[in-house]
Amino acid sequence: MGYETRTADLMLERPVILGLWAGALRGQLSREDKLRMHYADCPWGQPLVEMLENDGVPVGVVAIQPRPMEQHQRSISAGLLMDFAVAPSHRSVGPALKLQRSILARGDARFDLVYGMPNDSARALSERAGMQPVGAMTRFVRVVNYGHYFEPHMPRMLASTLGRLVDAGLSILHRSRNLFGAGKAVTWMEEPCGEIDDLWKTSDTGSCVLAARDSRRLRWRFASDVARRVRYLLIRDRAKGQLEGWFACDMAHDALRVVDYWTRNATRGTHRALIDALAAAAAAIGCASVSIELLAPDVVLQSWLVAGFVARESRPVLCRWRRELFPHSTRPELMLTSADEDE
Repeated sequence: MGYETRTADLMLERPVILGLWAGALRGQLSREDKLRMHYADCPWGQPLVEMLENDGVPVGVVAIQPRPMEQHQRSISAGLLMDFAVAPSHRSVGPALKLQRSILARGDARFDLVYGMPNDSARALSERAGMQPVGAMTRFVRVVNYGHYFEPHMPRMLASTLGRLVDAGLSILHRSRNLFGAGKAVTWMEEPCGEIDDLWKTSDTGSCVLAARDSRRLRWRFASDVARRVRYLLIRDRAKGQLEGWFACDMAHDALRVVDYWTRNATRGTHRALIDALAAAAAAIGCASVSIELLAPDVVLQSWLVAGFVARESRPVLCRWRRELFPHSTRPELMLTSADEDE
């Protein structure tokens, strides 16, 4: 028989899928939690799951998870290519390519857009299967506590003293911006609130293709029983009390990691006062730095760079558009954060 692909039955083949994932997938979630959250409990329907068999024995699996997006309030049926796993003794190009081409063919019939973030070993394979580079997820970092930053590079006492001086200077600069009308009030929340939905509904999303930044998506994506603890920093205009932006954050050691966010008209860039308020809030809870991973138009990335963030490592993002969707125009730009992944 050789290698063949077929549709997998998520309920009946749960143990088989978990077994193929063992040793192949890495991440914060356990395999059981991933199967429940990203497959059984996905609010937009169960993923497409494709199985690779060798002489009738399952040796590989891959999925496309529904991740609806929109552009100019027009719905875009999008899916995330994820959880590509092949048993070690079958990891030659032919079988793996057959599996990816098979799932993408099924995806073509259901989705306007399929996107993925393959690791280095899978990137070339995904491109051969029909995915195309669309950009890179880049990690941006801003130091907010220079004492921590200087410690690896100089004696601890000197690092502490110099760090306090730099931090004090930056604090004065931040407060001076507040005096000239850019003052923001910040609040930490444990769960997303209705104000997040109101902000999204009244925002202009421009020409970007992106997922809805609403509470439904956040409650599923960062479910408290399976995900790393995520808190929400809400930033309001101090005088008017109006919500201007929010940042979903978790902690990794002494770093605050922004895993999703939205600010009023964020696709045209986030105002520096909001990013400064994020940095100040991180410093206030003892963080050494703030980071965010982002694929977005240049105007969005520039707003983070201007606010003191520095680009670090990048990962490729690949996609596959339905040809009929944009037949005579340049493909639109995507805006993706860590929330648009599966970890």
